[in-house]
Amino acid sequence: MPEPKPKRVRYRLEEGDTTYTPSQVKRLGKEKQAEIIRTWFNANFEDPVQEMPRDDGDYFYPYGGPFDANSVIQDEFGDLISYAVMESVIEDLESEGLSEWAPTSGGRFYDRPRDDDYEFLKTDPLETLAIQVATRPLKFADPEARAAVKVLLERVDVLERELEALKQLPPGIGHNGGPEDDEASAPEGISVAQATADVAYVKTELREPEPDAVGVVKAVSRLSRFGAWLRGATYKLSAKAVEKAGADMIVDVGRRVATSDAVSHAVHGVVEAATRWGHAILSLL
Repeated sequence: MPEPKPKRVRYRLEEGDTTYTPSQVKRLGKEKQAEIIRTWFNANFEDPVQEMPRDDGDYFYPYGGPFDANSVIQDEFGDLISYAVMESVIEDLESEGLSEWAPTSGGRFYDRPRDDDYEFLKTDPLETLAIQVATRPLKFADPEARAAVKVLLERVDVLERELEALKQLPPGIGHNGGPEDDEASAPEGISVAQATADVAYVKTELREPEPDAVGVVKAVSRLSRFGAWLRGATYKLSAKAVEKAGADMIVDVGRRVATSDAVSHAVHGVVEAATRWGHAILSLL
């Protein structure tokens, strides 16, 4: 859920440090009111292409949204500014055809997952499944299995893209290298490189008529543990960075957190799809 509106809210123009109370905003001229709306909107919302992951070509919004500019602007400024002014800003924002907006990672509308949202990643949800596929007959050609493997491959493709985005991040604040440099605290066998290798292995195996089901399930299990570790490590790093670097670095920190959250969300999708595939080849569906 979005954070509640602050009781003592302040608005600002695009440039300068001056802030305005709601009552002051009411008395501003139309041009400054329009600028305040744009500044507020751009601080809280952005084009989903910036951060939102895709699934089979479509954006999905794990952090809230999509948001409609008309609705959020009226909710925020409806009691302060005339609709004519709001409408002019809304038309400008939507002039390039964008009608669905994502929350910025540093804004009030960013629905950051709670720790318990990723509790499933702190366990090994595939341990029982690994034992089952190792000890029972498997039906790879079953229609349910063929459908399930297609979904699993799509989810693995999403995770592969999110891992690539993670590897493209600039060096983390407070250390000297890329994502791999955060891995001193990682459990044995958990790393960006291993996750990348596991994704490649799963994709290769699933294209075989009779893939190594045990190997696939174990690889997905490692990915699950990687997702849990990554999210925890990134939040710890980000908290230290904000404390050390100050508010001016919050955008870079937020991007790092958002990218890691996207990886964890993609891992969740792979775990769910792999579980369904495992049940399908065991004829448990």
